[in-house]
Amino acid sequence: MMNAPNADVMLELAGRLAAVTASGDIDAMRELYEPDAIVWHNFDEGELDLERSIGATAWLHRRVSGLQFEDVRLLATNEGFVIRFVMTGGAPGGPVRAPSCQVVTVSERGLIQRIDEYIDSAQIAPLYG
Repeated sequence: MMNAPNADVMLELAGRLAAVTASGDIDAMRELYEPDAIVWHNFDEGELDLERSIGATAWLHRRVSGLQFEDVRLLATNEGFVIRFVMTGGAPGGPVRAPSCQVVTVSERGLIQRIDEYIDSAQIAPLYG
């Protein structure tokens, strides 16, 4: 069994992830992940490697005006943390308001190993419009 960092460490990492995702600081984001980290999305059941996932975040910041992550909630777990938020902003296809939940697994080194993200594809459709 993994020797996971304690809840305070998990919540600190979760807070850092929320902050760098909201700011779009790609270099700071990269420092939070293991090099072989995977991000899975429920809407396409696809897995992205670290660079593709970070690229998707950069794309999101370019694509959405007034991008905000509201009502951020963090919960430490035995394997990492859960982060819930509502993503809002203006996209090419209209306004976006998309609640999201990310289940994050943290490595023994205290870095993000995996994210399973749950978001409704209908609510992010304006991103592609």
